[in-house]
Amino acid sequence: MNIASIDTGTNTILLLIATPVGSNSIIKLTEIHNMPRLGEDVAKSGLIKEEKIVELCRIYNEYKDVCKQHNVAKILACGTNVFRIAKNTPEVIRRVKYETGIDLRIISGEEEAESSFLGATADFDKKQNIAVIDIGGGSTEITCKNNNKLLFRKVLQQVLLP
Repeated sequence: MNIASIDTGTNTILLLIATPVGSNSIIKLTEIHNMPRLGEDVAKSGLIKEEKIVELCRIYNEYKDVCKQHNVAKILACGTNVFRIAKNTPEVIRRVKYETGIDLRIISGEEEAESSFLGATADFDKKQNIAVIDIGGGSTEITCKNNNKLLFRKVLQQVLLP
């Protein structure tokens, strides 16, 4: 069974299609990235611009076509900091669902940090101290673990200035 992950960030929208192998591994089939910069001017207006929402839906529909080509059974789409701070996030989520059929779930900074850590360390020996710093367009997450035990986590989010 093939699955797809869409990481929708402040600057980029990343697609990963993979086949799970066991409980902790995948075989990557394809990756695609686009850089629509959804967060452009959100700090000023507090809103994701209409043209960015249109571009988001266009990219999601393009990714859906790629998913069909790879016989994807499940698409998991998440949104990060730009959606945590934009005032029109509920409207954007509704539009995405209506125009693409994809459920966009907004994740917390802590969930984003955990996902980044898991992705970055998939091939590492977890019996040592490991630190991952995910520098994104709207937030930075720092996670340190040893043997899957959380040692430190900090989420730094962009502050909206008037």
